[in-house]
Amino acid sequence: MNTLTFSLTKGGLAPFVGDTLGSKAISPLTFIYCHEIIDQALRLAAGFQLDEEHVGLGEVQKVGPGKSYVSAPTTLKKYKTGYYVSPIFPRWSMEKWIEAGQPHVQRKLSEYGIEFMQDMPAPDDHDELLAKGEDFISKLPR
Repeated sequence: MNTLTFSLTKGGLAPFVGDTLGSKAISPLTFIYCHEIIDQALRLAAGFQLDEEHVGLGEVQKVGPGKSYVSAPTTLKKYKTGYYVSPIFPRWSMEKWIEAGQPHVQRKLSEYGIEFMQDMPAPDDHDELLAKGEDFISKLPR
């Protein structure tokens, strides 16, 4: 909810993305998940058309409040392009999720992260960053 409300402002900063343990560590999986949330919030904040052509306001009025618009002509015409498809989370029914072996969300995040990072070049200071990280880890109490 913080991300959604923030995306409606002109702030230009997404606070606390991927941090954990009081901002002393970064979780790559949380970072990827936050990116997904921010992407969806930005899509909503970008707005959408609420007119006859895009929504079928006449159809809405005809069907009435509390009823289903699933079989309305505009819904049937636009449902394939009007729904956000996540690159991480498939929109499965419970049955399809069970059939797929009940994959855990962390597995989906890991797979997406590996695929996303696979072809990215290492930063110029890659070896230095690794050395600093290994030095830090070696000093942690066991």
